[in-house]
Amino acid sequence: MSHFDTEINELQKKIIHLEEKKQEQREKDLQQINNPLNILKNIIDEKRKHIELNSNSVTKLSDRKKIAVLEPIVNLFKNIEDRLDKLEKKN
Repeated sequence: MSHFDTEINELQKKIIHLEEKKQEQREKDLQQINNPLNILKNIIDEKRKHIELNSNSVTKLSDRKKIAVLEPIVNLFKNIEDRLDKLEKKN
């Protein structure tokens, strides 16, 4: 094989890999759209990362307050979802 053939093969592999990643991201986006609870969880995770990375104390405090409000809501919805699943299994 020539150098060009090798390069072409490598580029084709990269294209395939990127297409797979794109498809995974689409599936992930669809799951989030279908389950708003996941969206809230992702927001909380993003805020936690933001707290870790940010050195501004005002921003940290604001993010901590948002997390303090969102976490109980997420837990409440999760409990309701679990109860509904149990009820659906009984029927």
